[in-house]
Amino acid sequence: MVCAAWYFPRLWLLPSLSHAHSPAEMFGTINWDDLKGARIHTSGTPAYGRAKLMFLMFTYELQRRLRLLGAPVEAFAVHPGVVASRLMDKVNFRYPFAILTYVLSKIAGQTPSLGAQSTIYAATNPKLTGHGGQYIGPNYQLNFFNCYPRKPYNLRAYHVDARQRLWDETVMILEETTGRQVPNLPSVGTRV
Repeated sequence: MVCAAWYFPRLWLLPSLSHAHSPAEMFGTINWDDLKGARIHTSGTPAYGRAKLMFLMFTYELQRRLRLLGAPVEAFAVHPGVVASRLMDKVNFRYPFAILTYVLSKIAGQTPSLGAQSTIYAATNPKLTGHGGQYIGPNYQLNFFNCYPRKPYNLRAYHVDARQRLWDETVMILEETTGRQVPNLPSVGTRV
């Protein structure tokens, strides 16, 4: 989504339940031989963790490339916290953590309105101007107070070379899938 917020346009990407309340991102790995997920035979926690890790890496790489380009656009990853929504009705109970997440959402889940606070904050708060590339969401102790800068648990999210590779291979997949050239942002320059 794009929002003109104060001085800089902003992109915010919502990786969903990916960090503090889920080990999915923490244990997410990337199978470079199967980025499309064609050989993944589950839609459960392993696939979820992989997708959320890649989403976060992609957001960080997007911000890095925007800075290299000198673009007045900022990217933020946003986490809503555990939200008591109908999404939890689709949990696959074959995974023990899924059961824990389901119960947690029923006991301590926020309303959808509260879960939206982190997205609204990332899109509109003037204090974030000039600070793109942050991950915004609830603090790690509580599921509320959604407007905190967060750090990924998974150290893979910090690997600049892996983020660049993910970006480049994603562009190749998009071009292969659509049959069209995808506009690309430069990747060379100072690492940010």
